[in-house]
Amino acid sequence: MTRRLGLEVILFLWTKNVSASDIQSQIMEVNGEEAMRRQRVAKWYHYFQSDRQDDENRNMAGGGRPSSSTEINQH
Repeated sequence: MTRRLGLEVILFLWTKNVSASDIQSQIMEVNGEEAMRRQRVAKWYHYFQSDRQDDENRNMAGGGRPSSSTEINQH
């Protein structure tokens, strides 16, 4: 498995809420000795997870329009 394909598989399964250990098991099942190491799978899994959390934090920090209205903008 190429590195790029491995990352795509991890990302795909991560978006399906598959755990890091289950992702590793599935990769091992398909690729055997050629499988990406557990530590590498965990690294990418946590990278995707932290990126999602960063996006959620940015959205919650008021990255869009204000949610409240005032008398001025109601007229």
